[in-house]
Order: sequence, then C-alpha cells, then structure tokens
Amino acid sequence: MHYDLAVEFTPTLVLRDRESDDIKRRWSGSVAANIIASGILPPVCVQGGRYRCDKSLIWRLLLTATAVGLAVEEQARTHGQESIAEKLSQHGVYPTSQRMRVARALFDEVAKHYTASQVCAKLKATGERCCRVTVYNCLKHFTEKKLLQEIVVQRELVFYDTVTTPHAHVYDMDSGELRDLDIHRDLQTFPDDAVVEGAHVVLLVRSQRFEQASAHGGSRGP
Repeated sequence: MHYDLAVEFTPTLVLRDRESDDIKRRWSGSVAANIIASGILPPVCVQGGRYRCDKSLIWRLLLTATAVGLAVEEQARTHGQESIAEKLSQHGVYPTSQRMRVARALFDEVAKHYTASQVCAKLKATGERCCRVTVYNCLKHFTEKKLLQEIVVQRELVFYDTVTTPHAHVYDMDSGELRDLDIHRDLQTFPDDAVVEGAHVVLLVRSQRFEQASAHGGSRGP
C-alpha cells in the first residue's frame, strides 16, 4: 500500500494511490480542518503540497478522520435541534419534545406541503413514535402561531405548508401531490387531456387603517 497525501489550503486532504493517482479518500471543510488541528500530520504537511505516507500515518489518518467525521455529524445534528428550538421559540411555541419531533419532520428540508398522515409516516420512517392526535395538535398549534399555513383542498384533505406567505397551489388529483402554482410552468406541463375539476380562489384582505383604529378603540364604520 503506497499512498501520497495532498494537502490543499481550502482546506482539503486527498489520499491518492501513488502508482495510479486514484483518489482513495477525500476530506474537506470542517472535517479536514479538524484532522489538521489534531496534530497527527507531520508539520511539513500542514504547509500544503503532496507528501508520501507510511502505513502508520495512513492508519492514524483514517482513524482520526472517522472520529472527527462522527463528531462533526453530531455537532451538526445538535445545531439543527438548537435551530429548530429557536425557530419555535421565536413564534411563541414552547419546544416540548413532542413538538420538536414534529418540527424536525416539517422543517428539516426545503419548503414542502404535508398532510397529518404524511408527517406521521415520516416520523415512523425515522424510527420516531407517532401519535396521530399529537401530530394533529402540533400542526394546529403551529398554524395558529404562523409557523405553518393550512391549505384545505377538500373537506377531508388538509395540507400544511411550511411557507406562510400568500401564494397559490395546484393539487394533482392523480398523484395526490400539492405544489406551488407556477403559471408559466404549469400551463405548459399539464397533460393534453387534463381536466380542471375545480378552482377556489379566496383573497383575504383587511384595512390596516381599520385594524389600527380598532386597536385604539375607534369605530370601524365609514
């Protein structure tokens, strides 16, 4: 086993086969920075460049990289929990363990639309316990606190949108998917035999002037 270690200043560490020049391992970002900070590399390596590795250094490098990688993953997971707890607190929601579990399922990725059943399924898929009533209560509470927007498609079909600013949606009755409406994209991608089963557009408006007057005990009349 004959390997060279290339050290770049991004920082990035690349373990290459000396004969074929194939990359065997690559570490970058905080993992690479923590490996360098651990002190296992000879001082000359820290200056950057390409250096020969003996077996002892290779094994120390691999073991350290594994330990550092696990620590970085744990740090990222903990930071994610802290971020979600902060998000809940900013909206006046006390971050109980149940609410944290539901919030992680909702806010761990890009904006999306979920039904209560889909949230339950996602929790179960990650090994979390799921009580449908608890999930429903959390979704209702998050909606009241403006963390979610409730989208009623039909009487028995309600989605919860992680984007709370006003926008329109399209519900695909074949796939059961709710997505944000993009006029230019959707009009071009609807199948030729697509039939519009219905459309419900309700604009909720109010006058800030009347709202301010009401708050100060004024009349809402003309």
